[in-house]
Amino acid sequence: MSHLNVNNHYRTMTREEVADELRQLASELESEARIPYAAGAVAVPAHIDREFQIDTSDDGAACRFEYRLKRMLHAISRDS
Repeated sequence: MSHLNVNNHYRTMTREEVADELRQLASELESEARIPYAAGAVAVPAHIDREFQIDTSDDGAACRFEYRLKRMLHAISRDS
């Protein structure tokens, strides 16, 4: 069985800070084909699986947004 390294980073931010961080990530993804994180960067191929999920509590007191990019290493060519 393979081991999956998980890098989680949690902090409270303003809406504007989140928007700025997303713009920076998008710029890096578009120009460098990678997503930076604390230990380095992850290369992103030209085609990738994306999942966007929004969960809300019944009483509206909580909401969770998830945006996931998933790539399988065996599906990536050396040219990506």
